Amino acid sequence: MLTISRIYLTGFMGSGKSTLGPGLATALDYAFVDLDEYIEQRAGQTIQEIFEQQSEQKFRKLEAEALAASFDWTNTVIALGGGALAMEEDMESALRKGLVIYLYASEETMNERAQQSGKMRPLFRQGDQVKALLTARENVYRRAHIVFSTEGISITQASEGLLAAVESSRQSNRRG
Repeated sequence: MLTISRIYLTGFMGSGKSTLGPGLATALDYAFVDLDEYIEQRAGQTIQEIFEQQSEQKFRKLEAEALAASFDWTNTVIALGGGALAMEEDMESALRKGLVIYLYASEETMNERAQQSGKMRPLFRQGDQVKALLTARENVYRRAHIVFSTEGISITQASEGLLAAVESSRQSNRRG
């Protein structure tokens, strides 16, 4: 049976995870955790610093550890980094441990949002590799329980639609 006490928001940077997550958590009376911020607090470094001073491999190890820790959290909405569920086994675990929602938008929209937020991640700065990365991750992302577009709608519309999708999943889960 699907656990609804953990909701994972996945998708590429700029898809809306950190923007929509806190509102969804509030509406559900859940806690909210941005997994990237959780990693930064535990590591005592920004993600940028981890990439530059250690390596992407070290960051991915910290990210996998943080994801595993989240499996013990209850009544929590968790905004995941874009690569947190990029590996098939991590997606499988998240699908078993909670409700996984894939948020998506066009590459142009996500890039614009990421620039506006001031949270450009190292991989997003690599231009041509972004399209290849999006394509590679898309196959895994699309396995989420819910696939939700944030393209061309306001934050309010996205928040309302996302909450409705979660409530619909809860109802289906109770019947199933």
